[in-house]
Amino acid sequence: MKVIVLLQGGGSLGAFACGVWKALSSLLQQRQAVLQGVAGSSIGSINAAVIARHHHQPDLGAGALESLWRDRLATPSFPFLGPALDVGPWAAAVPSASLRSWNGVLTGLLIGNRGLYQSVPAHWLPYAAFYRAKMPLLDRSRMMDTLEQVLGSYGSAPGGGPLLGVAAVDVMDGMLRLFDSDQQPILPLHLAASSAIPVMFAPVEIDGRLYWDGDMTRASLVPLMLQRLRETGRWRDDDEETLVVSVEQMPRQSGAPPVAGLELATRMLELLQVDKFVGDRETGSLRHQVLRIRREPLPHDGVSGHFDYSPERVDELIAEGERQAWEAWQAHAASTAVHAEPAPPLPAASRARKTGSRAAPRAR
Repeated sequence: MKVIVLLQGGGSLGAFACGVWKALSSLLQQRQAVLQGVAGSSIGSINAAVIARHHHQPDLGAGALESLWRDRLATPSFPFLGPALDVGPWAAAVPSASLRSWNGVLTGLLIGNRGLYQSVPAHWLPYAAFYRAKMPLLDRSRMMDTLEQVLGSYGSAPGGGPLLGVAAVDVMDGMLRLFDSDQQPILPLHLAASSAIPVMFAPVEIDGRLYWDGDMTRASLVPLMLQRLRETGRWRDDDEETLVVSVEQMPRQSGAPPVAGLELATRMLELLQVDKFVGDRETGSLRHQVLRIRREPLPHDGVSGHFDYSPERVDELIAEGERQAWEAWQAHAASTAVHAEPAPPLPAASRARKTGSRAAPRAR
């Protein structure tokens, strides 16, 4: 079996894809699957780069990806609204889950993330809005350091490793561009371009062009990636032995009605990005060759959004990704002639955060 993986963005929602890959890696290993290509936009491009970089490892890079999320990106929350407790006078009015979400997202926005970015207080002053392209709200020096350590650079050639595709939007002409590892080594700079959310982060210049986050358009990276895979001989339209895995983190349904301004903005972004991958005519023609894994909404998604990197949120999303990957695999197997191994119950260790040490892949 040959496999192509497509990863959507979504900031901290990328922990869901981490859980998905943790579950799928063992299933793909059992079938001696060969990773032909992996592509993503925004945080999906970072996840894709880690998978491509470590695809040769026994767990197909699942352990390296989980280590990135648990050891480098999960960031303890500052108690802006007080500690999240299930007892006391506030427990009934403000549930602890809601407090955790608000503390997590406020930490992500107003303080930062220990492995990706930090807030720049001076850039939140009114005058800075006139120079926002050069004075973004958040500084990403930490991200460049993290990516240099975990990725460095990744280059490939047909027959010499999976193709890594990184999508970014050209600010001036509005076109979605796919940087790929066959044509040039993928560097932290390309990943920074793919995840450069306007206003929050500065645009990234590559070869004289300015780029924004690859999810800042309705255009899909799918046709660009599949075309490159065709050109390099990694995939054919009539190749029924290739499985395209689509990991979609923006749910169509909402877990709860949006109320606060932040919840309204989160819901708006979800609806703009939903169904970008499999709604594309390229993947629509593949029929049974697509394993579509769509994240189900959680009640507090509207608050946590894309900037809640708290350990509790990361744990929750990884566990959700594992569960939904198993379910999607079983559903896909039931609709095709492919036999799938029965999915054992997830061990408690996969849902609990292991502090003080790197997370190891689940025993197989």
